[in-house]
Amino acid sequence: MKTIVIMMGGRSSRMGRDKCALELNGRLTLERIIDEVAPYFDEIIFSTNETEKYAKYGFKCVRDETPDCGPACGILSVMNAYPREYYQTAPCDAPFLSGAAVARAYELSIGADVGLVRTPDGPQPLFSAYSLTARDALAAGLRNGIFRILACLKGLNIRELTPDILGLADCWEKHFFNVNCPEDFEQAVAMARLKNDGGK
Repeated sequence: MKTIVIMMGGRSSRMGRDKCALELNGRLTLERIIDEVAPYFDEIIFSTNETEKYAKYGFKCVRDETPDCGPACGILSVMNAYPREYYQTAPCDAPFLSGAAVARAYELSIGADVGLVRTPDGPQPLFSAYSLTARDALAAGLRNGIFRILACLKGLNIRELTPDILGLADCWEKHFFNVNCPEDFEQAVAMARLKNDGGK
């Protein structure tokens, strides 16, 4: 079973409103992401502390076991609730995410503890894949007050994945574009408009 976890945690403090409720061209970003990844994955799990709100989509929803500990806790909580061999992750605020590229990251991670995506901008842990073997490392890190995902994973077998490997050599910036603040959203609107006008 191929599983993807859509990471919906955070308080959207920089955005000022719920990032999952953002619309581009009349379409919710979250629903676009679901449509992108659904053909490639057998199971979609939401990592969210608003389980009642998102239950309408019909997917499993998992709350953080410990509040305010960041995405490392979100991933660990999903692992504890639904043990699977591998988990691909994707953020809820990446409106131009490619389902094919995300699926390729999952496939290329098989055999490693972590398939860590790294772009010219740095590591992208919320676009990466995690084996269940990483669970103990995440748990130990959180127990020791280490909340950054990468800091929890030291010593594990990490396979680095580049945009070239994922088939994103010419469009990686768009695929990994996150909407974190109103200015980002304005840029996303312009990017979506350009696509509709025939741009890439």
